[in-house]
Parts: sequence; C-alpha cells; structure tokens
Amino acid sequence: MLVSLVFVRITSGFTHFTMPGASNLLPPDQDPYLLSSRHEIVHLFRRMLEGGLLMQMKGRLHTTSTVTTLLHIDLKAEALIVDCAPQALINQALIDDGKASFEVLVDQVKVQFSGAPLQSTLFEGRPALMMPLPSTVRRIQRRGSYRVQVPVSNPATCTLALRPTAITLALHDISASGLALLLARPDIELSVGSILHGCTLFLPDVGRLSTNVQIVRQEGRELPNGKRVRHVGGAFVDLRGSGESLLQSYIFSLERQMIARKRGLG
Repeated sequence: MLVSLVFVRITSGFTHFTMPGASNLLPPDQDPYLLSSRHEIVHLFRRMLEGGLLMQMKGRLHTTSTVTTLLHIDLKAEALIVDCAPQALINQALIDDGKASFEVLVDQVKVQFSGAPLQSTLFEGRPALMMPLPSTVRRIQRRGSYRVQVPVSNPATCTLALRPTAITLALHDISASGLALLLARPDIELSVGSILHGCTLFLPDVGRLSTNVQIVRQEGRELPNGKRVRHVGGAFVDLRGSGESLLQSYIFSLERQMIARKRGLG
C-alpha cells in the first residue's frame, strides 16, 4: 500500500494544506481558499523548501507546538519530511496526537495544512518527522497583499458610481484589498480620500459584486504608445462575505493562469 509521507524541519510559517482525512470548515466546493491542483500544491511546497521557510507545527489539540522547516519532498512516496523538535518528548507528543497542523507564510500569503499520521524517520542520518503529502491546501490571501495584473485579453471591469453618469473602466490590477485603474479622460475628477459608493466589479468566469471604493492615490503615467493616462488606486471599503469570496476566487484563478503560463500550458 502506498503511504503518503511528509518530512518537516522545525521552524515556522503560513499556507493551508489538508492531508488525506483532514476536515475543512467549509465543504471543498464552497471554500474559496482551497487549492486542490497537485502542481500548485507541489509548487508551494518547493517555495517553502527552497526558501527555508519557518513553519509553526501544532498537535491535534494545540497543546504541543514547535517551529520547524521542510526538509524534503518525496514525490514518489507522496510524502514530505520535516525537521523534528530538539526535545524527544515534544516529538513523541506530536506523534501520539495522530495529526499535526502547520502554518507558514509564502510570499506574504498565509498557508495552512494538516496531516496524519505523523511518524518518526531519519533524513540524511538525522532524526526527522514524516507525514502524507497533502491532497489539498488552504491559501489565505490577506488585505494589503500583493497585486495581480489583470489580462487585457479577458478584462475585469469596475463601474464607478459617478454623477451624473457612471463609467466603466478595465482593471489594471487587483488584490484582496483594492484595485488599480487607468483613466484616460481628463474631464473626470476624482479626489484622493473620497469614497465612491455602489461600484460594481465584473470578474470574468466568477461573477459580479458590489462594493464601495475609496480613492487612495492618483498619478500620471505614460503608456508605451505615448498616451498619457492617470493611474488610479482604490481600496475596497466594507467588502465582506460573498463579495470577499468571489474576489478571492478570481485572484486565485489569475494566479493559476500565471502558473500555467510559466509551465508552458497556457
């Protein structure tokens, strides 16, 4: 029988990987933060391994906790290897718990994962721990995180609730906390600090959502064709619930497309 293993070196971090048998707060088809693509999951683990990222490792009841790092990814065995704690009692407590959860920051995005069983092993002659490779991962992008550029070939748009007439503009980039627009019309006045109520975002393949947008910055910019435009940055105000879920789903979709292009699949 093929056993999935995970090896981790004790240090700390944030992304969410759910091991076989692990439960989620939401059903998989309703969780906007859940990733199930094997390529994306392996990509995240490699980022952790190459960066030597620190991870917080906790037992099932969170009474046992230590910091670890990822030591090895064994794709043939479908396993990960992590460093163990210097105290044997902590390692045994984690193994006895039957399940461990991890948190790590990857590119300023919180990542979480859990798995069972946790077993003792040796890696390069040193004591280590192993567990099954997660089949899913939860990646929680927080407000203020990095922005993702929106493809011109399939643009997302924002309809600004201006008076007397609303205008619809293509998004330049977007994040969990806000957006950027390129405005070519000099007759439209926007004041930094002002809040535009009832704006509508259209996100391709995801849907529409309504939100308030606060103008946080404006600056002149020259396009490659020599045309002058205004780069307008806006922050979402009171975006919550289903709106946040739709936005997160769209951002994850853009990131998946970026990964596919880098791998030559897009």
